[in-house]
Amino acid sequence: MRIFFAVTCTLLFTPAFSQKPGLLYYPPAGKWETRPAVSFGLNQALVDSAVVSLTRSEVPNTRNLYDDQAASFGKYVINIGDRQKGRTAGNNVLHSEINSHKMIAIARSVSSLPALGTSNVYGSGHTAV
Repeated sequence: MRIFFAVTCTLLFTPAFSQKPGLLYYPPAGKWETRPAVSFGLNQALVDSAVVSLTRSEVPNTRNLYDDQAASFGKYVINIGDRQKGRTAGNNVLHSEINSHKMIAIARSVSSLPALGTSNVYGSGHTAV
C-alpha cells in the first residue's frame, strides 16, 4: 500500500503531469515578428547599449570552428566564397571562388603544399591568461 501511495504521489506531483503542455508558435512564412524591448519589460536603451558593446567586442576570427581546430592539427581547409571576407585567416586557409573547377584545383593542390606546423595560428589556446 505504501508503494502504491508513493508512486501515485510521485505521478501527481511530477512537473510533467502538473503543467499544461506548451504551445508551439511558428510565424507565417515571410513574416518575422518584431517587438520592442519594452513589451518584455526591458529598457530599450540598455538593450541597444548591450548590442553596441557586443558588436564592438566581436572577435574577428573565423566563425567556423573547424578552421580553428584544423589549424591546431596542421591541416589545410578551403574557404569557399567570400563569407569569411574581412576576418582573420590562418596560413592553413585556402580561399576559392564559388566555382567547381577552381575548388577542385585547390583541393588537388593541397598534397603539393608544404606541411604546416601543429601550433594553432589563432593563438595558444590560453585566452584567459
